[in-house]
Amino acid sequence: MVAVVFRVNSPGGESSTSDRIGHMVEVVNRKKPVIVSMADVAASGGYSISYRARALVADENTITGSIGSITGKFNLRGLYNRLGVTKDGVGIGPDPDFYSDYRDWTREEFAKVNANHWDGYEQWVADIAKHRGMTAAEVDSLGRGRVWTGRQALANGLVDTLGTLDTAVALAKKEAGLPPDEKVTLVHYPKPRGFLARILGMPLSAVPGYLAERWIHEQAVQVDRFRRADLRVLEVPVP
Repeated sequence: MVAVVFRVNSPGGESSTSDRIGHMVEVVNRKKPVIVSMADVAASGGYSISYRARALVADENTITGSIGSITGKFNLRGLYNRLGVTKDGVGIGPDPDFYSDYRDWTREEFAKVNANHWDGYEQWVADIAKHRGMTAAEVDSLGRGRVWTGRQALANGLVDTLGTLDTAVALAKKEAGLPPDEKVTLVHYPKPRGFLARILGMPLSAVPGYLAERWIHEQAVQVDRFRRADLRVLEVPVP
């Protein structure tokens, strides 16, 4: 393997998980070029796992950016009261029920959450700036949750070029020092698994749900084929 094309199609998710994936992209990129190919969406956590690659390729209409984050918690005590549900517990250490859904944060607790949240955002902005050759102020002006199309992201310096998966493959060959007309073998991961391998590789409790999902998918495919079929109705005059 001389290069990696990392296909990203994600609207984001949990920040620490995204950061761990992005860190591994950076680790791999030190040894061999990693080229990100953005599909429909590569925003928020989708951008977080991408920006540390050697180069970022986006479609013109890719939704990307969304450099920002939200945090908070629900206070469900009123709902629990309506349902007749009560909660109790024993805490150990300072602020054991900090994220409890049974009460609001105090003013002091909210100040801690707010400070920690902004600190995490500013660290992310600084790291993007380092990898994209920008200043933190420039990244911040594009961040705070703002989303961009691929064309806008290119103009703003968040991606390197516009194109498709084939564009990313061609760029990976270039970064790996291969001639443009060099024939290469593409190996896709994770490798597709057959039906039996899927069944044997999942917990027994998950098998019924998987089979139901597979059956529903097959029925939907059949319905779609029927809907798209070229059906002709023969009108027979009634004597």
